[in-house]
Amino acid sequence: MKKQSYKKLFNVALTTTLAAGAVVAVAPQAQAAISFKDVKETNSHYENIMNLAERGIIRGYEDGTFRPGDSIKRGNAAHIIAEIIGLDTTNVKNPNFKDISTKNSNYGAIAALANAGIINGFEDGTYRANDMLTRGQMAKIIDNAFKLASNGEALPFTDVQNSQYKEHIAALYANNVTTGKTPTFFDAKSNVTRAQLSSFVVRAEKAAATPAPGTPTVEEGVFTVGSVVGNTVKIGNEDFEVSTELAAVFNADNAAALQDSVVTLVVEYAPETVASTTPVFAKGKGKIVGIKTLKLVKDNTSFNPKGFKIAKIEAAAKSLTLVNVKADNLEVPANSAVTISGGEIANLVVADDAAVTLNNTAVTTLEVKGDGKITIGEGTTLTTVVLEKGKTLADVITNYEAVKSQLANVKVVESDGTVVTPPVTPPVTPPVGGGDGGSNPPVITEKQKQDYIKDLNSTLNSLKVDGVNSIVSDGSTVTITTSPSINKSQLAKVSSDVISKFTGLGTTAVLDSVSIGGKDYTENDPIDLDAIALRLAIALGLEEEAGDVLDLGANDPIWDALTGDAYDGTISLNFKDRTSTPVKIILTK
Repeated sequence: MKKQSYKKLFNVALTTTLAAGAVVAVAPQAQAAISFKDVKETNSHYENIMNLAERGIIRGYEDGTFRPGDSIKRGNAAHIIAEIIGLDTTNVKNPNFKDISTKNSNYGAIAALANAGIINGFEDGTYRANDMLTRGQMAKIIDNAFKLASNGEALPFTDVQNSQYKEHIAALYANNVTTGKTPTFFDAKSNVTRAQLSSFVVRAEKAAATPAPGTPTVEEGVFTVGSVVGNTVKIGNEDFEVSTELAAVFNADNAAALQDSVVTLVVEYAPETVASTTPVFAKGKGKIVGIKTLKLVKDNTSFNPKGFKIAKIEAAAKSLTLVNVKADNLEVPANSAVTISGGEIANLVVADDAAVTLNNTAVTTLEVKGDGKITIGEGTTLTTVVLEKGKTLADVITNYEAVKSQLANVKVVESDGTVVTPPVTPPVTPPVGGGDGGSNPPVITEKQKQDYIKDLNSTLNSLKVDGVNSIVSDGSTVTITTSPSINKSQLAKVSSDVISKFTGLGTTAVLDSVSIGGKDYTENDPIDLDAIALRLAIALGLEEEAGDVLDLGANDPIWDALTGDAYDGTISLNFKDRTSTPVKIILTK
């Protein structure tokens, strides 16, 4: 699978290179067809030379020649290989070869290859860019660059049995990149010509893009589920296994809801089960390893994927219950009636004449169209609500009067982006001495709030967390400055530690809860590192990048998955007197 992942990245790089080549081809100086005076169609390397020339990866000389028989220098070879695998040759770290200055014309390519671990130079710390590239050195560099794998077949070359390049030559031989100078002689010490290198890299490129024997075929398609029995899904007349991870979705408990559902699935096949001329699912023995979209159509059913995230869900049924659903997008079409409990939804769209009940569900953006109706249950939070022009929350929320205090911090906008002023509710003046034990909130003095803020600042400013250079709080803004190498687990710990300080300093006295990314936290809530980190990411405006962050390993640098150098957003301190104070959170490196 590691090899397959590399190939995906390689194909992206190849596409970029092809695009760059196309630009070169239409430049003013290249309007005529590319040709070289000394490269005839009868040359055995002709097609490979022209392949690279037309893509702008290699160029000839000013006199119109290519000089295919000339030996190629190590510096020029580095340029060609870095170009063909799509390495960034501009933003590089200096590998500090003694003989390669940053002014060297091939510095960027040499540095990029060294940064990628493809080359390492000589023991004396030099690279020797002007030396000619030998066939043995070529084998090592190409093997490292294209991640070729040997099949263990014995080499026929009698002259490389004790060569330091034997394993690399074996990888090239196994992938048909080289056949040797003769069937039994490789000649690792001789120089590589410009024509030979052209063929070597084109063959290696093709080999890297071809699945290795035994590599599963992965295909994606849109299909209708016939039935689910245990963890087996029947589609048409074929049964498909389900990966361990997707057993949360495809199981007996969800069988009724999944019947006749329309799904976009990612299926992995053993190589022998799929022929190039047959459609996906034409043969059996496939395993479902991914689900991208799901349309549920069965009335009076319940679906519980146990928190497994599905990118897009369409709930097109009546009396449908969704439990523990996580989705980037969830759509409820016209005339559907859905209850959602324990959900986390980035974008929820409710169509005209659809009805949705939300219980203990966090929705980042809710869009209600036409006469769509929402009922807000206990524990539900909304961050932004998008309404048609002229509509208010009271028009679309069936129990608005009962839950309007829950909606005090909701941002309401019209579909054209105009911010709507929510209905104003006159504040309730509590009796002196505190609450009445029922509907009226207790009295919280301004001094009590300021004392809480003062304690909070002191606590946060002295907080020490691995991966964080500093935390600075002044009550209205908390700036978290991390090291550039902070990893995912450290960031999650930062999130939970900071939030626990907010809630732990006075939830029993003056503070009721802290609202983060559409969810309220109190000191009695269990600390879930990933959940709090995700909520903070949503509050910081990282919805689109949050998925990339969650896909990182625990020890992977967090900033590698982010496009900016700083993010900010607002959370809310909710006091027991039903007033709230916004606090800006800044995450920077």
